[in-house]
Amino acid sequence: RCANFGDLSDEVLGNVLDLLSGTYPSEQFSELRPRIVWDRVTGQLRGRAGSQRLAVTNAGTIPDRGLFGVFLPDGTRVGELDEEMVYESRVGETFLLGASTWRIEDITYERVVVTPAPGVPGKMPFWHGDGPGRPLELGRAIGAFVREVRQLDEETAIERLQQRHGLDDLAAENLLSYLTDQAEATGAVPDDRTIVVERFRDEIGDWRVCVLTPFGAQVHAPWAMALQARLGEEWGSEIDLMWSDDGIVMRLPEALDRLPLDELLF
Repeated sequence: RCANFGDLSDEVLGNVLDLLSGTYPSEQFSELRPRIVWDRVTGQLRGRAGSQRLAVTNAGTIPDRGLFGVFLPDGTRVGELDEEMVYESRVGETFLLGASTWRIEDITYERVVVTPAPGVPGKMPFWHGDGPGRPLELGRAIGAFVREVRQLDEETAIERLQQRHGLDDLAAENLLSYLTDQAEATGAVPDDRTIVVERFRDEIGDWRVCVLTPFGAQVHAPWAMALQARLGEEWGSEIDLMWSDDGIVMRLPEALDRLPLDELLF
């Protein structure tokens, strides 16, 4: 009657019913109370007294933390990596863990097999403990707010920020100054109708590209992964990038002589 268990064999079903009805594999489980009564003659099942209340009020199972163990080929444990980082990693890449660099040799369903890569630069690992990111609806609202405030003169904008948003004089002036600094630096401010793309060289001479929007990490994360795959295939090299609620930052190959706007935005 339940499609989720359509492939469950009779043997496995019988083992589960045995466990729930008190037929335990060892005396170590003898203190556990059976949860159902199984009449093997008639094939009928019924819950014991209190089983329904227990099923409704119990706290459930311990959740999987979503971490992959990191092991050497001989089975020695090195540490743990976040599931999302493992999903974004590929065999042959290097990363930092502890004070050492490690090269990924294999990725299985539960572990990452690595070998030491001393002296080789590697990417920083990350572990997610934050929220799901800014939703698109909130991002659009923030973008519309920025656009509307930018269209007002300073006196009217400060009055709106004070009356409608509860900001005092200093906070309102700081917010307008922040938006003005962004406009002076790039010529535009990201909002619900404007995407700003910046390009500059970092301290070691590599090109960095920032795609700035207010739309949030729930939009930027899949966008960034698509960019990484598309640009990596086109240029034949790995593209380092990261994202947040405010946009995407990536490092481009040094030999690149043009900014690939079409690939970034479409």
